[in-house]
Amino acid sequence: GRVSAPARLGSYIVDFAAPKTRLVVEVDSGYHAERVGADAKRDARLERAGWRIVRVASDEPVEAAVARIAAALAG
Repeated sequence: GRVSAPARLGSYIVDFAAPKTRLVVEVDSGYHAERVGADAKRDARLERAGWRIVRVASDEPVEAAVARIAAALAG
């Protein structure tokens, strides 16, 4: 399936979404430190709707982020 970036999921806009695998990847920067509560609430709603959420830090090594995304896809 295709990956959409950014993607609209209902009333939410996420960084990346792969609808076929129901995977959302969010890239968090320093801005997200102020939004932890709101992000957790949104993640919970998306998870209840059947989406898996992977959050990566904007300064996270690419290899580590890719490994976590691959693990989420592997289930």
